[in-house]
Amino acid sequence: MYLPSVFMGSVTSGIKNGLISGFIYFIISSIVNFAIIIVFIDEIVDAFGIKPAYYSIFLTELIDGQIRSLFIIGIVFGIIFSILLLKYYKRVPGKDMISKTNFLVLILWFFVFLILPAYELGTGIIIALYYYIAYAVANFFTALLFGRLLFIFNKKFIEDKSNHQ
Repeated sequence: MYLPSVFMGSVTSGIKNGLISGFIYFIISSIVNFAIIIVFIDEIVDAFGIKPAYYSIFLTELIDGQIRSLFIIGIVFGIIFSILLLKYYKRVPGKDMISKTNFLVLILWFFVFLILPAYELGTGIIIALYYYIAYAVANFFTALLFGRLLFIFNKKFIEDKSNHQ
């Protein structure tokens, strides 16, 4: 199967740029989310009905799960979004590169950090409402940071591509 060099270049650059921007996002977002968990740990423990004997195990599992999720989100979506930007730049909604990256990361934020956690609120964990609000707001700003990272690491390739067309 023959793949044009433009496609391979976009994929290779997208993977590299996505890994870098996704990993930086993962580090920063993990620190932010760790701080949110520490601030709201009492409300979270109450909401889930965790007994004091299991407090540290629960906290460890919660932080571990959050870090794993953020790593996957950062790396996978970093690669996907970078490839989309490099391969289908003109099809991504937005007038310029910043608005295009913001469009992509705000869709991610809406589903991953707003809709999915809201489902947990509907399952009876209303006590954690303040945690949910802080989580959604903080991750809104980390999503915008992710968009900025995607912009920074893909800007050169988008400009090079538009100069050659």
